[in-house]
Amino acid sequence: MLSIFYKILFWTVNALALFHLIEVGYYVSKQFFKCETTPLRPVDCFDLEFYTTENGFSFINGVAYPHRIGNILLAAPGSNRYSKKSFECYFIKFMPTFPTAEIEALSLAPLVYKSFNYQWFSGLFSECVQEFSYHSAGWETMISGKLTQILAGILREQKLYTGGSLKVYADNIYAAEEFMKKHLKEELTLADIARSAALSPSFFHKTFKELTGQTPWRFLQIERLKLARHLVLNSRLSLDKIADLCGFCSRQYFDTVFKKEFHQTPACLRKSVKRII
Repeated sequence: MLSIFYKILFWTVNALALFHLIEVGYYVSKQFFKCETTPLRPVDCFDLEFYTTENGFSFINGVAYPHRIGNILLAAPGSNRYSKKSFECYFIKFMPTFPTAEIEALSLAPLVYKSFNYQWFSGLFSECVQEFSYHSAGWETMISGKLTQILAGILREQKLYTGGSLKVYADNIYAAEEFMKKHLKEELTLADIARSAALSPSFFHKTFKELTGQTPWRFLQIERLKLARHLVLNSRLSLDKIADLCGFCSRQYFDTVFKKEFHQTPACLRKSVKRII
């Protein structure tokens, strides 16, 4: 009797899945293509990609979309696409089981969105990959729920960043972002960054988070990691030197945050690239 109950529960849970999931994973282009340009291919389902590296472009119906850390690309069925240069990303290939408000609102894909809360999106994509890998009971429903969060999050951020009373401070926030990018090596305080935006520290912190979806410290960490990853891959500088140049207080801390963000240490990344080359 109990086994029948579990079967019914399992069928019910899977029937509630909002999406037909085709494939979910983490893609490293160098593992599949060593050439500069990938072959042109038709898109036969929705391709959702979250980029974790800063290199190259995806071309969809002839239009180039840059690969930038935190960018989210949604390519619709019927498109044709190919990519140039190596890159890494989380990906989810899916089709809706029935129309949803999120899909209808994003139906003009292909489009690329700049995510302003990198950590939140990265966490959801990572959890989707884990669920797909384990295929535990109810995995489709779990991923469908997270996918709905991702799509709703894109729409929420688009509305938040382009609307609201705080949008008049967009230029101030942009000035602060540029200031942080130019002073990655330095030990910055909130007062230093707020001064570059001509705002008080408390108001700057609130405004920055509301307009970008992340704190100034998170933005600064992402920029430091982007530079660090570029130097690991494209220079012969020692990892200790890279940690110093990018504003990390110690090599141990650098290794910790780098692995948390990119799923491998700087040393492992550098070795893996050498093996491929």
